[in-house]
Amino acid sequence: MFTYPHHDLSSTINVTVMSHFTNHILDENERILLKVRKHWFLILRDLSGIIFMVFVPLVFIAGTPIGLNMVGTAEGIFLASLWLMAGSIAMATVWTNYYLDVWIVTDKRIINVEQITLFSRETTTMRVERIQDATVEIHGFIPTMLGYGNLRIQSAGDSGEHMMFQGLPNPEYVRGVVLEQVDAVTEHKNSLTFTHNERPISTE
Repeated sequence: MFTYPHHDLSSTINVTVMSHFTNHILDENERILLKVRKHWFLILRDLSGIIFMVFVPLVFIAGTPIGLNMVGTAEGIFLASLWLMAGSIAMATVWTNYYLDVWIVTDKRIINVEQITLFSRETTTMRVERIQDATVEIHGFIPTMLGYGNLRIQSAGDSGEHMMFQGLPNPEYVRGVVLEQVDAVTEHKNSLTFTHNERPISTE
């Protein structure tokens, strides 16, 4: 009996259980092998940038004569609260995009769910049997040290169709999972073809 390989990546990659969010994009009897989000450093980098942009102007303005006169006043509190609220919304947007951007490997497809904005999402898929090659790209000192990079999945044929997932933790491992699944599906199809071609020929 043919079985698909199972991979436990809990020690190296953020793998989560199947949720309602992913259930609606799966086919019947389709099984998730791997579910991964971008590397934690990317969300830390983006959130740190927003925090810097929010608090540095407040500290700078508070040190000016105009800012000192507004400290403790209703107008100053209102403007500061409005600025902090805008920063909070920006941080929530960054976190939402990070959490909902997910790359899923199933026993049938590669699924890339990309959150464009808070209310816009794009989902692209590629059948496993169409995958021709998978290439890992790691550029820069920090990605090399932290072990994250890009994974490019190329489809067979002349169309040049490909999928790119950026900021993937441990991309070499994920590439191995994808190619192993491609080999498993190919082997399964070949075994079915072999069995079909070996049907006994009637001598009657």
